[in-house]
Amino acid sequence: MRYLLILASLFMTLNMVAQSDLCTSAPLLNVGTGCTTTGYNVQGTWAINLTGPQFTCASNYRDGFYRFVATSTVTQITITDDDNGPDPGLAIYRGACTSLTLMACSDIGNNVDEVAVVPTTIGQTYYIAIVRTNNNSNNSMTGDICISSTVNHQNCIGTTQICSNSSFSGNSSGSGTQELTSSNKGCLTTEHQSSWYIFQAQSTGSISLSITTNVDYDFAIWGPNVSCTSLGTPVRCSYAAGGGNTGLGNNAADLSEASDGNRWVAPLAVTSGQTYIMLIDNYTSNSTPFTIDFNGTTASLNCSTLPIELVSFDGIHNPFYNLITWRTAAEINNDYFTLEKSPDAIHWSELSIINGAGNSIQPINYEFKDKSANDQLVYYRLKQTDFDGYYKYSPVISVEAQATDVYMTELMPNPTEEAVSFEFYTAVNGTLNIQLIDHMGKVVEERKELLTQGKNSITIQTDELLNGIYIARIYFDKSGFSSTTKLIKH
Repeated sequence: MRYLLILASLFMTLNMVAQSDLCTSAPLLNVGTGCTTTGYNVQGTWAINLTGPQFTCASNYRDGFYRFVATSTVTQITITDDDNGPDPGLAIYRGACTSLTLMACSDIGNNVDEVAVVPTTIGQTYYIAIVRTNNNSNNSMTGDICISSTVNHQNCIGTTQICSNSSFSGNSSGSGTQELTSSNKGCLTTEHQSSWYIFQAQSTGSISLSITTNVDYDFAIWGPNVSCTSLGTPVRCSYAAGGGNTGLGNNAADLSEASDGNRWVAPLAVTSGQTYIMLIDNYTSNSTPFTIDFNGTTASLNCSTLPIELVSFDGIHNPFYNLITWRTAAEINNDYFTLEKSPDAIHWSELSIINGAGNSIQPINYEFKDKSANDQLVYYRLKQTDFDGYYKYSPVISVEAQATDVYMTELMPNPTEEAVSFEFYTAVNGTLNIQLIDHMGKVVEERKELLTQGKNSITIQTDELLNGIYIARIYFDKSGFSSTTKLIKH
C-alpha cells in the first residue's frame, strides 16, 4: 500500500469507514488539518453507476460515495489505490444529490495518487465519488482517501508566494492535480513533479531567474494578472531535454522552446503591480531539489504589495438578520477578515473573525449573518489582516431595516386544542393587534401585544374556546401589516 505524498510533516493514521453505492447514503468523513487516511472499498457488486453530471475525465463504471462538511475555504481530497488494482478516478461535487454540480475530476492512471483541490464554503456539504474507470468487472476496488484543509503547493490553487528577489530552494516531489490542458500547457505536456508559485512586481523592470539543478526541470510562466482557472498561453515556456540549469536570461531571445531547446528563454518585462503564475516541473520525477535565484533582475518583488482582490462587499436585510457577503477574486498571504459593525460609522466594534484562504487564485465567497442587527441603520466594514500582520480596511457599507420590514410565521399547531403560537419580526417597536372572530363575525377574543425590535414569540390561548372554525386577524400599527388566517379549534 502506498501512502499519500502530501506534506512530510503531516501525521497520518488509517481507519475504515463503510462506503455507499448511493449519494443519498454517503457516509460523512472528517476534514483534518493534516492528513488522516480512511480506507475505501468500492464493491464490484454495486449495480448503480453515477448518473449526471457525468464523470468527465474518464469512462465511468462502479462508484462509491462519501461526503464532507468544509472547514476552510479551500479543501484538498487525495486518494490512493492498491498496487496492481483497478484504476480509481476522483470526482468532487457540490449541491444536493438530486442536482449535483461537478467541481473537479481526476484520473491520471493506475497506482498514482489522484488529487482534487476545490474552493469550498465553510459549513457546506460536498460529495466525493470514487470511480472505477478502467473496467466494470466484479472485483472490489480498495485504497485510501484523505480530506485536508491544508493544501499542498503541487496545485495552482495552493500556490506559494515569492516575496522578494532573494534566492530560495524548492523540491518538486509530487504532481497534485493535473492542471495542464490543451489550452494552457504551451510547450509543456503534463505535470510530473510540480511546484506552483506566484509573484508580483513591486516596480517596473525585467525579471531574470535561474533554476539550478542537475536533473531535467521544465517551467512555464503565465500572466500578467491571470487566474488558475484561466491561465491562457504561457508568456515564457521551456521544455528542453536533458539535465542542468534552466530559466530566464543567459542571452536568450526566444519566448518558448521545445525539447530541442537550450533550456533558456528571454527575460520577462514587467510593470509595477502585475502578477504572474509560474510552474516548475521535475520531468525526471526523482524528487531532486532545485534553487532559484534572480540574478540580473531589475524589478523588485514584495509580498506587501499583494492585497486581496475584493470584488464585492454587500449587505441586505433579511427577516431576523442582516446578511453580509463579500467575494474575493484572489488572495495572497491573507490570514483572516475581521467584520466590524457601527451604529454611526465612527465608533466600531468587532462582530466576527473569519479565516481567509491564505493564498488563492480562485474566486471565493464569504458570508456572515448578523442576528443582533435590530437597529434601523447599521454600518459594516472589513479589516483584512495578512500573515505578516499588515492590515487594511474595506469601504464602509450600510444596511437599513425599514419600518415596513416585518415577517410572521404560521400559526402552530393548527388545528389546535389549548394554544396556538407564532413568531413576529419587526424592525421597529410597535403594537400588534390580535382578534379571534367566530363564524358569526363576533370578536370572541381581542388583545394587544407590545413588540420590540427583532423577533417576538406570541402565544394565544384557545382552551376556553368552543370547538369550531375561527378567523385570526393580526394587524401591526407601525407598518400597516395585516394577516387573516383560518384557525380550527378541536
